[in-house]
Amino acid sequence: MAKAGAVLMVVTLQVVVISGAAFVLGWRPDLTGVPPALLFLVLGSGCFVALAVAIGGALRAEAVLALANLLWVVLLAGGGILIPTDALPASIAAIVEWLPSALLADGLRSALTTGQAGIPMSLALLALTLWTLLLALVARRLLRWSD
Repeated sequence: MAKAGAVLMVVTLQVVVISGAAFVLGWRPDLTGVPPALLFLVLGSGCFVALAVAIGGALRAEAVLALANLLWVVLLAGGGILIPTDALPASIAAIVEWLPSALLADGLRSALTTGQAGIPMSLALLALTLWTLLLALVARRLLRWSD
């Protein structure tokens, strides 16, 4: 529970700092999108924590660090975060839009702006929930409490 609390505190701090800076710069989110955005944040955090636990349970510490850094760069650049899926070529977007990073990024864009990004929000929530459950099951299977 302590790790879950730590993740919750870090995510909360990130949301407060980034939202505050965006607000100062003139961002005014659609307030009706705040509840779905919070749901996306919870599911996305759970999904990526489960991925981290699965990687940590499957590999040695040195390999975990290398793979985590590689995944971070790949998902940031090509996973629908820096470049929205609707800005990618259709053949690539069809795959990328189903990655957890793109589901989270497009879901937050859809919830907090007036435009629809990527797949419909309800389908994105369902897909992100399925990713979270799948990765949690994988993490449960791979995590060893002792060496």
